Order: sequence, then C-alpha cells, then structure tokens
Amino acid sequence: MVFGYYVPYEHLDTSYTTECKKDEDWNSIWGSGGKTAKMKAAQECYNKGYYNHTITDCGNWAFKATCSDTVPNDWSKPYSDESAKDEGFSNRNIAAKADCIKKGFIDAHPGKYKDMGDYYFSLKCIPTYDPPVYGTDSKGSKITIQKCNDWVNNDPNSCFNAKNKPDVKRWIKCDIGSSPGGIAPGDGATICDPISKGLNDFTCKTTNNCFAVTDIDVNWDPSVSGCDGAGNRLTIRKCNNWVDDDPKSCYTSKTKPTGITNWIGCAQGSSPGGIAPGDGAQVCDPITADENDFKCKGAGTCFAVTSNTVDSKCKKTFWSDPVDVVSNALPDFKWYIIIGFISILIVAIVIAVIKR
Repeated sequence: MVFGYYVPYEHLDTSYTTECKKDEDWNSIWGSGGKTAKMKAAQECYNKGYYNHTITDCGNWAFKATCSDTVPNDWSKPYSDESAKDEGFSNRNIAAKADCIKKGFIDAHPGKYKDMGDYYFSLKCIPTYDPPVYGTDSKGSKITIQKCNDWVNNDPNSCFNAKNKPDVKRWIKCDIGSSPGGIAPGDGATICDPISKGLNDFTCKTTNNCFAVTDIDVNWDPSVSGCDGAGNRLTIRKCNNWVDDDPKSCYTSKTKPTGITNWIGCAQGSSPGGIAPGDGAQVCDPITADENDFKCKGAGTCFAVTSNTVDSKCKKTFWSDPVDVVSNALPDFKWYIIIGFISILIVAIVIAVIKR
C-alpha cells in the first residue's frame, strides 16, 4: 500500500480553468470587491480535487481560476471557513480534520498548515510516517522501518490506531535521536529497546521515537564449497542474525538462497567439513533429507545446502564415519590378524606337545 494514500477524484486533467464570474453571480455571499468571485473560483478547483489555484482577472470585476496539481497524500483539501460551512462544518479546521480522517489519518494539525491564498488553508494530516528506510539493525538483522511523526495529542498510541499506518509487522521504541542500527536520517544513534514480538505488541512510549517495522530478515553469508568430511562436496550458505534468536527464521526467510536441497545444523564454530570461514570445527548433525526437513537448533549454526554431490576426491574423516575410515585406511589389516592368530595357535600347539 501507499501510506496515507487517498484519491477522492480520479482522472483529473493536468489543469482546469473555471469560467469568468463576478461577485454578483454568487449574490456576493462572501463579500464584494471580487472576494466572492475569487473564493468561489478557488472552491471549484478544490471541489474537483485540485490543490493549487491561480486567479486571473477577466476584467470588469470578473475573475477565473486555473486549477493545478492534486492534493498531497498527507495534507487536507484546502478550506476556507466559508467553504467549510458549505459542506456542513463549523470552520476550516474541522473540515480539514474530517478530510484527513477520510484518508485514514486521525487528525489534522492546526499548527501545521499551508496558506493557499484567497482565505484557503490546507492542514497537515497526522500522524504521518516517513518513507521506508532499509538497513541493518544493531543485532545484524536486515530491517525496514518507518518513523511515526506528529503524534495526535503527543500520544504514541495514535501511531498504532491510525488507519493510514503501513503494513506493520512489529514496533520498536528508541531514544530521541536514535533508530535501529542508526539507519534513519537524523536519528543516527542506536539506543533502542528490543524489537516487539508482533503488530499488536505495541511498545512505543511518550518522549521517544517510534518506528514501525515493516520487514525483518536474517543475513546470509556468501556461498562456500568444499568437502564435508563424509565423502561429499557441498555448497553451503550460513544463516546469521536469526530473528528473535529463532533458527526457524532461516527457513522462513524471504531472502533464503534459491535451490536449497538440504539443511545442516552445527555447533557454534563448526561447519560441514569445517569449510565455512570462521567455523573451522566439524561438529555437525547429519544432513537433512531435503529442503523441508529443517532441523537447525538454537545455540548453534545453521547452513542451507544448495549443492550436494558424491565426490571421490572428498575423503571421509574419522569424525564422520570412524569404522569406514579405519577399514579404508587398513584394507589388508584383517589378513594380518588372521595370520597372527594362526601363528599363535601353532606356537601354542608346539608348546603343548613339548610339555608332554
């Protein structure tokens, strides 16, 4: 969705020009000296969905307006007190608030306005959300955030209650001047609370920054290939910075590698065959059956396998298959055992004969 987006009038032309009219054409209801004619021309622009107007003197106290631009998403339709009353509102601020609510906002800020000319004003709709910012938070997770501004009555709950809020997954509260990982413009410090557990776990409080988290994901190391110590050549990618310290976030990651065939969970500092940089030990669980057989556990490391082939150049290690390693390392050892056993038996027989 586009945040706070509302189109009251579709298919507007680039511009539109009203007819030349005088005050008398409107019974001078809003004043004389061209005031009514100008205000009514502007009102026609705004009622059609335009945001700006330029008055042209047609001569003989007649005036017209050239209408242009559409109303910004987070600003109200321009109103004067007179035009507001035409629509049943007591004044322009009340009318502006109603227009903002219609767009999905909660209120219109009376202290933030634009003077549109000819007694018309447009008010800022609140609360608002900054454009999305993408980066890495302090824990290393990939995150997309939007800062909530202009709280209604300084109440952060208006961020949660606003219908115009983005597609929020979670929330995070930070100190003033801070943002997750310092990624938000103007909020480069990183003093933030832990990210909330979900949309309804609203943790923002007064006198702090409030950020809507619209996406969060794990990080993936580059691919690395090598022998796994079990006679196979693997291509793997390590999954880092689990969301909520849950390894399942690797499995559900929207950015997980394509072509995953298996998973392997290892102890901290380990990887299959010790092939991953920084994870040179080899204390790992058996490779899973397929992509959907996910068995990575907490307090370990998790690797996605994107290629798994038997390779005669890859030798098995003692830790992966000790019996096979010993038997392959000493292929003729069994004959030495048999010959040794026969020799001992012959010696024993000879000794027994001599004793007789």
